[in-house]
Formats: sequence, C-alpha cells, structure tokens
Amino acid sequence: MLKQTPSRYVLLALSFTLYLSMAYGIERHQTLPLLASYFTLFFLYLHIIAQREKTDEGRTKFWIGAAILFRAVLLFAVPSLSDDFYRFIWDGRLLAA
Repeated sequence: MLKQTPSRYVLLALSFTLYLSMAYGIERHQTLPLLASYFTLFFLYLHIIAQREKTDEGRTKFWIGAAILFRAVLLFAVPSLSDDFYRFIWDGRLLAA
C-alpha cells in the first residue's frame, strides 16, 4: 500500500478489531456490546465518507484493500446473530434437488 497517514491506520485497526469482535466475540444475547460496535463502525464509516472530498488514488486503494480485509475476517464466522441461516441452507438444498 502507498504511504498513508497514521490516522488511517488507526481507523483501520479500530474497524478491524470491531469487526473481529462482532464476528467471533459477541453473542446473540449481548445487546449493548453489539449495538456499541455496530454504531461505532457506522460512525467510522461516516467519518471516512466525509473525508471523501480529499480523495486521492492511494486513499481509494487503501480503503478497498481494507474492505476486502474486513470481509475476509467475516468469511469463517458462524452467523450467530440469526438462527435463520439453517432455513436458507435447507431452501438451497431444496432448490438444488
């Protein structure tokens, strides 16, 4: 990645930590930590979007790489906030049959 400001790395580390905790650390019944993480991530997103006026090529590539990293964190997480995913698996198998 190109040379970035330290604040971008702080935002990246904070977002990564929050995504990691939401995916693997917060249980379904822990409403307050879940909402706190969710709204913190939302406000971080708003902050990043508000800085969009100063967009340069390196900044865009940095956040696209970060978005891929965030999705990779969630790749192996079990969807613990909803038990409805078993129905989706069943629906998929039903359609495949």
